[in-house]
Amino acid sequence: LERPLWEIWLVEGLQHGRIAIAFKVHHSLVDGKTMAALIARAHSPTIGNSTQSVGFSAEPVPGKPKLIRDALLDLFRSFTVELPHYYRQLKETREDAGASVANAGESGVKPFSAPHTIFNEKKGGGYRIYRYETFSLADFKSLSRVFDCTVNTLVLGVCSEALRRYLLEMGAVVPSIPLVTAMPVGDQGWRDGRSAPRRAIKNNCVAVATVPLHQDIADFGQRLQAIKRGSQVAIDSVRRSEGRRLDNYLDFLPGTAIRLINGLMDHRQAKKQNPYANIVISNVAGPSKALYALDGRLAMVELLSTGNLTDAGNLNITIWSYVDNLCFSFF
Repeated sequence: LERPLWEIWLVEGLQHGRIAIAFKVHHSLVDGKTMAALIARAHSPTIGNSTQSVGFSAEPVPGKPKLIRDALLDLFRSFTVELPHYYRQLKETREDAGASVANAGESGVKPFSAPHTIFNEKKGGGYRIYRYETFSLADFKSLSRVFDCTVNTLVLGVCSEALRRYLLEMGAVVPSIPLVTAMPVGDQGWRDGRSAPRRAIKNNCVAVATVPLHQDIADFGQRLQAIKRGSQVAIDSVRRSEGRRLDNYLDFLPGTAIRLINGLMDHRQAKKQNPYANIVISNVAGPSKALYALDGRLAMVELLSTGNLTDAGNLNITIWSYVDNLCFSFF
């Protein structure tokens, strides 16, 4: 109860008579896709239709004996079933993934190959600045056709251009090697019967792809094509590994070991060594129809999110599409 997995606030007194619903939720409960479905369920898609009540049946609070029993069973299953499966899977996909990156040339990036930049310096203490901008989704779709790429690739390209300009305006050196973004990738059907034989987790199924942003390429069109190739290599690698990555093995370590690893990561950054990634960029498909609450009296205007605040890098960029808007949040 002292550290709830979700909290919600109602913020009043905004411009134009608007209100905001601020929702903080732990990533273990939902990913972007699940959050979009949850928001849609809590609202009505048309004016004048009351939101349908969501069925809820509370489970009894388990006692300490049941919690201990379940924990021991889960621990036994983790080390006898899941961990051996992960090891076999890693062994089977290592050669294939290495060959793919080698064939892609500069399109792929290796772990901890990102350059150290001002985005990886810990400054500001516990305070951070939040800003958002909203753009036309139709304009992004039109531009993606012009550049022969997906909307997601164009989003990465726009973020790459913004980061390059920011470095120049701050008087920082634009690295000669690409900045790297950690890009969450939702389960798009590449998990199949070969996945880890554990119960399906419907509320959070996301992996992370590392994509080079190529600030070293000055021409935007050429840079966008390089990002297009790099993102495809990264997503293909995620599909081959069925979403498994190095930090999945942290599930099998005690909390003390994880804190030690985090301390080593902080030490690397303090020594200006290569980080895992420079920033985090998440692109989430939100509701395509306008949503309403309170029997149509309250319309949702924008959908904003900061993403996971504990991922690699100090800068987190999260993009949500909502109806005909594309909402960028910077934190």
